[in-house]
Formats: sequence, C-alpha cells, structure tokens
Amino acid sequence: MLLVIGCFLGVALAYPIPRAMRQGAWALAVVAAVGFLVLLVMQRNRALADRLVGWMLGWLPTRFARGLAPVCTAFLNGLAGLSDGATVTVVIAYSVYLWGVIALTFLFGFLALDIQVPLIVASLAVVVVVAAFVFLPQAPGFVGTWQAGCVLALGFFAVPKDAAVGYSLFTWVVQMLVNIGTAGVFLAREDVSVSQLIRLAGRDAPPAEAG
Repeated sequence: MLLVIGCFLGVALAYPIPRAMRQGAWALAVVAAVGFLVLLVMQRNRALADRLVGWMLGWLPTRFARGLAPVCTAFLNGLAGLSDGATVTVVIAYSVYLWGVIALTFLFGFLALDIQVPLIVASLAVVVVVAAFVFLPQAPGFVGTWQAGCVLALGFFAVPKDAAVGYSLFTWVVQMLVNIGTAGVFLAREDVSVSQLIRLAGRDAPPAEAG
C-alpha cells in the first residue's frame, strides 16, 4: 500500500487532476508516512511497544484482550523484517510486480470498454480508491464496495455513471474469473477438492468458548 500511495501522490503532483483527488493523495501520503515511522519506532523499541500494546489491551474486556494478545505479539514479531534490508527489498520488488499487474487490469478495462480517460492516471486512481473501499464491510467477493470504489474514482474524470457502473462490473467479473480459475487450477494440480478444504477449515477452526 505504501507503494501504491506513493505512486498516487506522484501522479497527483505531475498531472492536472481534480483538486479533491490531489488533496486526498496528500492526506494518504501523510497517513502512510506517519504509520511507517510508527512501525519503525515499534520495531526498534520492542520493549516499549510491548508495554504500549499491553496498556491498550488493558482497556479491553478480558475476553477480547486474551484473543487479541497473540495477534499483537505476532504482528510485533513480524516487524523484525524491517531491520533486514534484503527482506525489505524483496517485499518492495514483489509489491511493484503485484500492484503493477493490478493497475494493468484496470488499464486494459478502459481500453476494452473504450472509456476516454488518462490511462495511467485513471488506472492508479481506481487502484487506490478500490483498495480503500474493499477494507469496508462488504458482501463476499467485494460485491458492492468494488463497484462503489470504481464509480467514485471514475467520477473524478467525469465518466458518466452508467459507463462507470459497467466498468466496475466488467473489472469485477474479470478479477473473479481469474482468481477463482487460478485457484481451481492449483487445487486440481494438488489433487485437492473444495470439500476437502472445507473439512480442513472446520477441523482447524478453534473451538467455540462456552457462554
């Protein structure tokens, strides 16, 4: 996400885009920079981070605190990767590859539907807005939030709403077909059925606590 937000800010500074989008890019960049600095401080001061997390968990009901404690510990352990330059470089390289492919998906969607927008700028804008929207409460498969994110992003470029809705449905169908199809290929390759996955998930699920 840091990479995507950085690209979005670069586009906002280099291209004549709507003022609201430029302000949003600055806001996202500030939040991302502050968040990354906080993570670095937590990684370099583990004892302080542990005390801070413990203090925050102390304000929660015991049941919730007990469930969140191992999650917080695992998160803090994961921050150790920030001290390894090679690991950070690999993560950045994979991020460039991943988000580049995602942006190309949206770009080719514009070409396929003949939507007249600045291809690179609009593709990055849709990536950022949709990525933000899919964090909101949603139906399975990003239904609703994906479409809303696309419509909002294309509104910055004065794309008619009916065309934006069609674009959102087209890109959603494409990504679902690719994701589900790829999953099916690898399941078949490993000779694993969907019913086996469901049984494994049920077996590994933690037992429900007695009320």
